[in-house]
Formats: sequence, C-alpha cells, structure tokens
Amino acid sequence: MTPLGEWGVAVLAGLSAGLLGWGFAAVYREVLSSGEDLYGESVGENLPAFLALLLPYARALAAFLEPAAAKGAPGLWPRMMEAVRVKIRQAGTPGALKPAELCGLSGVAALGGGVLGLLFALLVGLRPGTRLAIALTATLLGGALPWVWLVDNASRRRRQILRALPYAIDLMTLSVEAGLDFAVAIRRIVEKLGLTPLGAEFGKLLQEIQMGKSRREALRALKERVHLMDMDFFTSALIQADEMGVGLGPTLRAQAEGVRQRRFLRAEEMAMKAPVKIIFPLVAFVLPVTLVMILGPLAIQLWEQFRTVVVR
Repeated sequence: MTPLGEWGVAVLAGLSAGLLGWGFAAVYREVLSSGEDLYGESVGENLPAFLALLLPYARALAAFLEPAAAKGAPGLWPRMMEAVRVKIRQAGTPGALKPAELCGLSGVAALGGGVLGLLFALLVGLRPGTRLAIALTATLLGGALPWVWLVDNASRRRRQILRALPYAIDLMTLSVEAGLDFAVAIRRIVEKLGLTPLGAEFGKLLQEIQMGKSRREALRALKERVHLMDMDFFTSALIQADEMGVGLGPTLRAQAEGVRQRRFLRAEEMAMKAPVKIIFPLVAFVLPVTLVMILGPLAIQLWEQFRTVVVR
C-alpha cells in the first residue's frame, strides 16, 4: 500500500473511531445519565467517566463470556471471582460492580486500547512490526487499567478508614458511656463522618441492624467488607462482648487505646523505612548532580591545562 493509501486508511479509521465515540457519548448522555442502565440498574456511581461509559458494554461481554469461562474452568473460575469480589468490597463496591463485570471492563478497555494504539501507529506512519508492538502494548495497558484503578481505589479507601477509625471509636465510646443505645451511637458516627468511606461502612452497619439483622451478624458483615486488621480487632471485640454480656463502654475504651497504639507503631515503622527508601533517589539523582557541581570545574581546568601542554 502506498503512503497516500495508508494515510487514507488512517483518516477513515480515525473518523470511524470519532463517530463511535460520539455514539457512546450520546448513549451515556441520553440513557445512563439518569442513573440507570438499559436493565434498570444503577450505573456510574463512584466510577470514573470512561469506566461508567464502558460499563453497559462490559456487562454484555460478561454475560457472553461468563458461562463459557465457568464451563471451561469450573474449579478455577469461582475462586478467581471470589478473590475479585473481595477486592471490589474493599474498594467500596463502586458502581455496584460485580466480578464478571470487572472482567468485562478489562476486556472492553483492552479492545479500545488496542484500536487506539493501532490508529496512532498508522497516523504516525510506523513500520508494520512497530505497529503490532504498539497495538499489543496498548491492549495490555488498556486491559490492566480497570484493575490498577480498583487496587488504587481500595488502597486509598483503606488508608482513609484507618485514619478515621480512632475518632469514630472515641465518639462511639463517649456515646455509649453517656447512656445511648448502640444503634443510636452508630447513627451519631454516621452523621459526623458523612460521606467518608468509614461513614459509609457504618451506615451499612446501621441499615443492616435496622433491617432485622442481629448485631453480631452485622458486625461480621462489616468485618468481611473492610478486611483491615484494626477493624477485625474492633468488630471481634464487640462480638465477644455481645456474646458474653460485657458492657460496651470498657470494651470500646480498650479498643480505642489499642487502635492508637497500633497507629503509633505504624508511624514508627514508616519512619524507620524512610532512610532505606531515600537511598535510591539520593544515589540516582542527587549524588550525580553533586559530583558534577564539585568535580565539573576541576575537570574543565584539567582539560584546559592538558590542551595547553599538548599545543606547546
């Protein structure tokens, strides 16, 4: 194919991609912006815009591939989906995502990344082998993007919960010792924390208790959703106190002290790791610049003297 023909193919492919993107945007604006997808389920909440746009197509792909994957790997597929479900729960179940839908998102994003990478390679006019390499790289990056976003979201949410947990336990301790019921104390925490991740988790806990679950069942569900060591200790202590009939006030006060001690130990651990982590930036960036600043003028003087001796 001549260069002119390649440019024509690239322009047509770009126009097709633009029209396809415009169609996606129209569907998102007309159907999904109301908060429901074509199946009447909520979509797009707490999701990035590009993932919310791809979610209906990811659901269609998941509905097509999930039965085949379950048949092809009947032992491996459920374990994989359970691991993905745990990670989605840790991220706060954004957009009411299901494990198969996340896999579908990865597939759709991989396809989109491969198409965009190929279009870029055609527009730049690279060689066929380079085009294939760029398309494969873009496909891998696109497929990994939803997983990277999920892991990052889960890590950020865990840090926010750890930061807010001591304050929430202190507030619960004061409320219970003042004579308030456990459910009322949880409601006060939800009102104080608002839309933070920990506030959302305690809101789910309160909702489950109001819907008829026992306190122990609701606390176990909270423990499974958050899956943090401090939250595990906290919920386990409350469950044990409920089973043994011990007062919540002393238990909560002991848990608050334990959370603060573990927080202090984590801060000490991070402070001890800081000198080790700073070695690589010092050696890679600071030390070469320092050597150039110190030895550069000396090297220039030596070079001038050497040239003078050679010329003579």
